[in-house]
Amino acid sequence: MPLTIIKVILKSYGKLLKNLFLRTRQSVQSVKADNGLTKCDKDTANQFNDYFTSIGTTLADKFDNDLTGNINSSENDCSNLNSTFNFDIVTPEFIFDEICNFANNKSSGLDGINVKLLKLAAPIICNSLAYICNLSLCTSVFPSDWKQAKVTPVFKEGDKSDVSNYRPISVLSIVSKILERAVHNQLYTYLTNCNILNQYQSGFRSNHSTATTLLDVSDYILNNMNDGKVTAAVFLDLKKAFDTVNHEILLSKLYSYGVRGNTLSWFRSYLDKRSQVVNINSTLSDCKGINVGIPQGSILGPLLFIIYVNSLPNSVTSKVVMYADDTTLLCSSDDPVSLQSELDDNLCRIADWFNTNKLTLNIKKTKFMIFGSNHTVQNFDQIHLRYNNVDVEKVDSFKYLGVTFDSKMSWTCHVDHICKTVSKRIGVIRKVKYYLPPCTLKLLANSLVMPHFDYCSSVWSNCNADLLNSLQVHHNRLARVLTGADIRTHIDDLMNSLNWIRLNERWNSQLLILLFKCLKETAPMYLSSQFNFTQSIHSHGTRSQTFNALVIPSWKAVSGKRTFHYRAVKLWNDLPNDIRGNFDSMSLQSFKHNI
Repeated sequence: MPLTIIKVILKSYGKLLKNLFLRTRQSVQSVKADNGLTKCDKDTANQFNDYFTSIGTTLADKFDNDLTGNINSSENDCSNLNSTFNFDIVTPEFIFDEICNFANNKSSGLDGINVKLLKLAAPIICNSLAYICNLSLCTSVFPSDWKQAKVTPVFKEGDKSDVSNYRPISVLSIVSKILERAVHNQLYTYLTNCNILNQYQSGFRSNHSTATTLLDVSDYILNNMNDGKVTAAVFLDLKKAFDTVNHEILLSKLYSYGVRGNTLSWFRSYLDKRSQVVNINSTLSDCKGINVGIPQGSILGPLLFIIYVNSLPNSVTSKVVMYADDTTLLCSSDDPVSLQSELDDNLCRIADWFNTNKLTLNIKKTKFMIFGSNHTVQNFDQIHLRYNNVDVEKVDSFKYLGVTFDSKMSWTCHVDHICKTVSKRIGVIRKVKYYLPPCTLKLLANSLVMPHFDYCSSVWSNCNADLLNSLQVHHNRLARVLTGADIRTHIDDLMNSLNWIRLNERWNSQLLILLFKCLKETAPMYLSSQFNFTQSIHSHGTRSQTFNALVIPSWKAVSGKRTFHYRAVKLWNDLPNDIRGNFDSMSLQSFKHNI
């Protein structure tokens, strides 16, 4: 069935599927105010806006107004301080391409300009927009109308009358995002070419993902287990990290990275004198100014944030892994006293860095875990942590970037969660299967169930056979629901009819694809640097050299053989010689096809 027809069918059943699978946004009613509950939408909107615009300032005001410490001297991770960033001209062709790339369902800002209108007018207005963008960059002035945000509160959990239980979703002018994209692309290219961004920051960066971040963490833990060491992981949670970024500190960091003169003045204009209104049931609040924080809903904001926290890993002596504001401190040792000392020292260093940069740790949501084998961790029961004289809670499992870690790295909790989630969704698909054609059912399964089997599988698919089998059972059940086959039909026949493969084959393919990216240097350096071809370490010619075999890590313990490094190399070396032999000239798409 053509894709357009499938989209029409999905649109027809959209309301049903939305009710089945998605949380619908409910209109906000009255919320708590100083004199009781708000009585009208205008008061409710103002109450939300008061809270959203003050939370960052409230947290920032707890710090000394003087910048504690030398911000510039802390930005010592810049590879070339003599480099200078300057804007390039924004072309009409760039403007046209950006407009065409906008999704049609993108929300309009306060100016009311929608994407469909912009796309229709693109051939006519792209020259004028290019002139406006270049004028902004040349004069170091960001248009004031593009600094106004429309905010919609989205409920998270808890008391619905408490404004702190809502998340602000900001919408800016669509036109402003064209200029932001141009600046983002130029600045990101500069930072990448100069090797300025910390290699262990994976948030908002091309070729980086939650999967690569989690693999870095899990392989670090498993490698230490292989060496008989214990690993302590401290999962740091920041309070309103994006909302509390200090503009002067951010501009100081930009200066230290080579953004100076009129270019730096443009960034100051971009940050200064921003404002927002809150939308409640189509009623807008009064406009309020924002003098702290990164612009939410912006293109440039996430990049500015990772610049802001870029120097954090340099402030400690242990390993720090970051995905945007999700930060993990990792320490390892075979001695409890040494591990305790290392943790205490590095937490003090992190506290000093947070204080200098006016960021606040959410101590209630910050947790720490001890990872190791059964016979090694028992000597580390007395490890305890305190941050600013407050105890940090020790846990046996923790959900980090969507994957639940446990202290033995067994992935039992994570797999159990997957099984429960997919079981519910398969049950719903079973209920609606009589109302939808087979092709649409398969599309639903691929969209709503299969991602749970796939998400970061390269991290946790090294679990034991019983857990893997429990996932395959649910996969088989899904296949039977889609095909309507009974229990007597062999599962291989069902897989073939759906053009599917078993989960272990699917996961192995995903491992190989990530390894291919590492070998082609389109993955983070912290993964790519692990792999070496045999010819890189042997001066004499060998048969494996001819066919691009990889060096197998010399792990002997089971934990070492569970690492991404070891598993990926074994899978690669088992590939047919013609695939490995043609690796240099092979594209990612052709590699996917061949495996």
